[in-house]
Amino acid sequence: MKVGNTLNVTTSNATTVATDNADVLRVSQPGTDGSATFNGGAAVVGEGTATLTVSGKSGELYVVNVKAEGSVPTIASGSVG
Repeated sequence: MKVGNTLNVTTSNATTVATDNADVLRVSQPGTDGSATFNGGAAVVGEGTATLTVSGKSGELYVVNVKAEGSVPTIASGSVG
């Protein structure tokens, strides 16, 4: 994976998302605000390795091992046109 990518957890019964390395992955929790439902996931914020653990009411659902390197190319502001 590249720094700047995201991981979207679309597992319907996921209740929590966790990482063992917040320097590599910034997690967001699944939830609802009453009018919308939000998937959990993680943004890749730094280089290195991390484990993303997705859990549900019955316990751990699955684990994803992530190795992050480099970054996603971006276009500098004002350089298109």
